[in-house]
Amino acid sequence: FEPADFAGEVQPPADGLFRIAYTGVWRPGYGLQDLYAAIALLKEQGAPELARLRVQAAGFQPGPAAEAGVTEWVSELGPVPHGQAVTLMKQADLLYLPVPSGYYAIASLPGKLFEYLACGRTILAVVPEASEVAQVLNETGGGLRVEPGDVAGLARTLLTWLRGEGRIEPAQGIDRYSRAATTRRLGQV
Repeated sequence: FEPADFAGEVQPPADGLFRIAYTGVWRPGYGLQDLYAAIALLKEQGAPELARLRVQAAGFQPGPAAEAGVTEWVSELGPVPHGQAVTLMKQADLLYLPVPSGYYAIASLPGKLFEYLACGRTILAVVPEASEVAQVLNETGGGLRVEPGDVAGLARTLLTWLRGEGRIEPAQGIDRYSRAATTRRLGQV
C-alpha cells in the first residue's frame, strides 16, 4: 500500500448504522456470496439487528445483491475511483475480504488485504485457517476469520458485531507492507 493514499482520518456518518465495506472485483468463486447468504439467513431468522446493517460494495457491476434479495442492506456502487474506495474503506466498521476458491484460497495474498490493513479498520476475512491471508492477520492482528462457505458462522459473527459485542485490537507492524518497505526489501535481494 501507499501510505499517502491512507493519510488522514475519515469519520463515518453519525447515524448509528454499522457499515461493512468491500472494494474489489466479483467473479466466479470470488465475491460477496457468503456475506449475502449470511444476510439472507439473518433476514429469514427475523434478526432485528439487521436494521443497523449497511453494506457498501464497489468495484463490480451491480446486480448480485438483487439476485440474493439483500438490497435493503446492500448498496452496490459499481466501479469507483480509488479515492472513493479508500473513503468507503475508512468509513467502515468492518472490511470484508474473501479469497478466490480452490488453490488460491490458501496461496493468494490479495493487494486489497494490505490496503485494508492501511485503513486501520477491522478486517472480516472469509479465508481458510491455513491461508496466507490468515497468516498475515495472525502476525499483524486487526482481523477476524471465518471459513469460506460457513454461512451460519458468518451470520453469527455479523450478529456479534451488530450487537456491539465485537472487539479486535488494531493491526500492528503494517509499515513493512508499504510500497517503500517492500521496495527496499526487493533491492536487498
